Amino acid sequence: MFLCSTFLRYMSVEVLRESACDCIHEIIMKGMEPLAKKELVESLLSVLEKSSILEPQEDEDADFMAKLAKLMSASGSQLLNSYTKAVRSINQVPAMRYNMH
Repeated sequence: MFLCSTFLRYMSVEVLRESACDCIHEIIMKGMEPLAKKELVESLLSVLEKSSILEPQEDEDADFMAKLAKLMSASGSQLLNSYTKAVRSINQVPAMRYNMH
């Protein structure tokens, strides 16, 4: 929880928020098991949503908006990748049973 509060604090500081977006992006891109990745991405997005970071103002800085868009894009693609890997691993279990006999 400390990490989330630190990132939230940095996301509200204009000179730090782009770097905070980059850090969260790198955490989301980290290699993990599919279920752990899903839980990580969902919890980070939930925290960002509750803090209204995902609802930027119309006059928001373009560079920050680009970083936020990159973060959202990575979040979506990582959720889809995690889902695909989870489905593949579930489908491989029965196939492995049949190949062992």
